[in-house]
Amino acid sequence: MLKLFFAALCLAALAPAALADEILAREWGAEAGHLYEETAEVLNGAALPARYEDELVRFAVTADRLGNWIDATDRPHDLGCIFRGMADEAEVQLHMLHLPGARQRALRRLATLFHDAESLALAAAYSDGQSHIASEDEPASCPVNPEAVHQYLTEQP
Repeated sequence: MLKLFFAALCLAALAPAALADEILAREWGAEAGHLYEETAEVLNGAALPARYEDELVRFAVTADRLGNWIDATDRPHDLGCIFRGMADEAEVQLHMLHLPGARQRALRRLATLFHDAESLALAAAYSDGQSHIASEDEPASCPVNPEAVHQYLTEQP
């Protein structure tokens, strides 16, 4: 009887943590929308806000955290890969903002990233955690398709 009570207590304690990351995913998506708007304004001539880089770093760290959450909750593993890819891309573009002649291109890529992040956040928040169970035949890491990566990198606005 004590084991059953302890198991129920553990499950009850874990439920808010899972819900917290679903909420975090929705908040991250909303922040991506805000960052998209700010980036669009900068592309149209506005000054880059002083807090922009800090928000970009926070965006990347949260994306990485959400990728880990996806993996830990048996949600579709490709979502975890996409979150980590977005975190990496945000870090690369943060660096590119400081290179001479690369700022506008970095901002355009960030705008695309933030636009895509809004949809990803909703997909992650509303996935049920039961739609995909990894099998032994699947690779544990995110597969890289060099042709798709090249196409993505060369066809972005």
